[in-house]
Amino acid sequence: MGHKRNRIIMTVVLLASVLLGLVGCTKKNEPEEIEGGTTTRRDDNAPKEIKSKDITGLNTNVFLESRWFGAEEHFFVFNIKKDEAGNLIASEERSGVSAAADDELLSGICDIIDKNNLVAKNGLYDVTAGLPPEFQECTLTVDYASGERLYFTENNDPSAAWAVELYDLFARWFDKKGNHALYPDRETSKVSRLDLLWEENGEVKGINGINVSDEDAIDGQTYLLEKETYRSEDVSGYERSFITFPDDFYDRVTGIIDSYNLVREYDFTYFDHHDGYYITGTKPEDESDMVDGRFEMYVEFESGKRMNIETKKRSQTEALRPVADDLFAYIEPYFDENGICPDDEENASAGEEDQFYITEITDDIKARIEGKSYKEDCTLPMEDLRYLHVLHKDKDGNVREGEMVVNY
Repeated sequence: MGHKRNRIIMTVVLLASVLLGLVGCTKKNEPEEIEGGTTTRRDDNAPKEIKSKDITGLNTNVFLESRWFGAEEHFFVFNIKKDEAGNLIASEERSGVSAAADDELLSGICDIIDKNNLVAKNGLYDVTAGLPPEFQECTLTVDYASGERLYFTENNDPSAAWAVELYDLFARWFDKKGNHALYPDRETSKVSRLDLLWEENGEVKGINGINVSDEDAIDGQTYLLEKETYRSEDVSGYERSFITFPDDFYDRVTGIIDSYNLVREYDFTYFDHHDGYYITGTKPEDESDMVDGRFEMYVEFESGKRMNIETKKRSQTEALRPVADDLFAYIEPYFDENGICPDDEENASAGEEDQFYITEITDDIKARIEGKSYKEDCTLPMEDLRYLHVLHKDKDGNVREGEMVVNY
């Protein structure tokens, strides 16, 4: 009986010790994180200069608004660590890619660290609680053979230059090794709309689809392919002509655009979650805009995604010249053979004025807006809408065509 009572007393004491121990396990010397508040501290012992260039390990997690892989994955976890055999292996966890790290990758990381002066953040912890996922904490840790370490944790900046550069470095490096997993999936659906403009030495030519009035219809079709040419300074020498769309138009245009993989090369800067809208690519640093040259291309795909490339940078327009040449080489001969121009006398006197008009919503326009700007649950009847075609000037003074659907 006494032994049993002693065992009971011992059990109670042990349970009390465990409970007290658990209560006493809170970390000391660290500020308590408050929901919605900011916790800031810095390790004063963290070196303000990293002398070594011999990287032996890396870990970082980032969200990038302008980079993604697969269908649309913007979160990345990059690692460099030794395997069981002691070899340095570089990887990205979410895509599953990995390969043996080499001097090209490691020296590239050192360059990014130096260029962005990341050592200035060494030892920093600066995190705000309760932020959306894309702004939650981002950590970078880099270990060196010298025993030095670079590390910091802060609120993620979805457009942080160092993180974008780090992604680009890893993506290109894996791509050279034949692994493209860090890049977006190629667009596989067919092009459903193309607007194309090329300017060189102030001479502009453009191709686009356009809704015309019943009087200008060709073979009963009011949605036609239009070609325009003019001088950019004053729209002098303005000419335009129309044709019906060639039977193979969207197939051929899709093939040309796909062959250049434009999303990765020139359109890889922004992706809107709600609209599936790719927009202008990263512009070269230290290169001014041309005043008499530009490339513009707007594309809609059957998938609902859209792509827009606009640049006045000489390096980019030259790189995109083959795309423009291929598209114009396919399209322009149809205008030479079949193009219908407005009356020359009327065109000379009216100039731009005949590009301002209003029409009812035709079947072609209806097909373009249904399920997009005109949603299924829209309470406004289609017959109450009108299509407006106008000209306007952009912020650089260039004349642009504009389309609007309004309540009439």
